Amino acid sequence: AKLKVTEGKDAFIIKKAIIEMRKDQYIIKDAYRKPIVSKNVVHSKHEIELNDDAYIGEDGYPVPVGVSLLDPKVCSTILCNYSKLRSECEAKFNGDLWYLMESFDDVSTLALEKFPLNENIVIYKIDGKQNIEIQQLLYEKHGIKHSVEYISSLWRNKIPKLIAEQAQEDY
Repeated sequence: AKLKVTEGKDAFIIKKAIIEMRKDQYIIKDAYRKPIVSKNVVHSKHEIELNDDAYIGEDGYPVPVGVSLLDPKVCSTILCNYSKLRSECEAKFNGDLWYLMESFDDVSTLALEKFPLNENIVIYKIDGKQNIEIQQLLYEKHGIKHSVEYISSLWRNKIPKLIAEQAQEDY
């Protein structure tokens, strides 16, 4: 209340005191309740069902529901997390994630075999290469130099749409 009517140097001193009191509050709180920091990664033993479904819309095209390869956003998410998802489902042949990844591999192989440039971008990105490295590798392999932004646009927009379109054709 005093801060609202105070101006100048006194207002500055009051603000600084409030900030210091808040810092002290968190220090005291942390002294009694230590934050939990995990040291080992624990994999869950629970299975998460990845429900996917689709229905034919009024325009005659399938409309995805749930986690479906017909959705470019799902394809983009799978691409961005491919290595983690692949390692998570390895040797878990009865899980939905394993079947999703197998289906994704089949569909993406069919979709990208027509576009070797895009296929190479996917391989390089999954290997963890940066766009600047990919730009140089594409120039060496295909003789084409795309901007870093264009490579990013292909990775996040065009390639997932190609995969989703191939899934739609298969559906």
